[in-house]
Amino acid sequence: VSLVRYSRIRSNFPAGMTIASVPVGGLDTQEATDRLLQVYASALELRSGETVIQVKPSSLGFELDMENMMAAADLERVAEPFWQGFWDFLWGRSRNTVDIPLRSLIDEESMRQYLTNEVAARFDQPAAAPIPIPGRTDFPAGQPGLTLNTDQAVTDISAALISPTNRVVFLVY
Repeated sequence: VSLVRYSRIRSNFPAGMTIASVPVGGLDTQEATDRLLQVYASALELRSGETVIQVKPSSLGFELDMENMMAAADLERVAEPFWQGFWDFLWGRSRNTVDIPLRSLIDEESMRQYLTNEVAARFDQPAAAPIPIPGRTDFPAGQPGLTLNTDQAVTDISAALISPTNRVVFLVY
């Protein structure tokens, strides 16, 4: 009976295992994949002043390398010899926790295009030049413009894309 229970447990990822900082212990490959997609495919929140923009990571050029992460996790799952693992199971000994690092691709060019075409086009404000007042010799002050700091935005968004918890980016002008 214990051997059958251990065989069923061994077919899933071991307790304490994380992939890309997402706990997947006790899950099978499909459930772990779904959980990772749930975390890393969730929309990023870009904040421009009071405005909130929800963006899919794929629109920003982000892609998970799910195949390699799952292969590494599966290799780690079966790394311990079966009988040694069974013996540890019988004695109630747990394995050390394992974290498989995040593997992803970020296309910065796609991110820059999105920021330029979708965000900067809507929220950049041109500067207003001083306008003379008829009949007077003074000019009221002009208004400075706002331009999205694209380099800072790319850095901040890239950090948010690889974070499982921090999915909010405050855009800097």
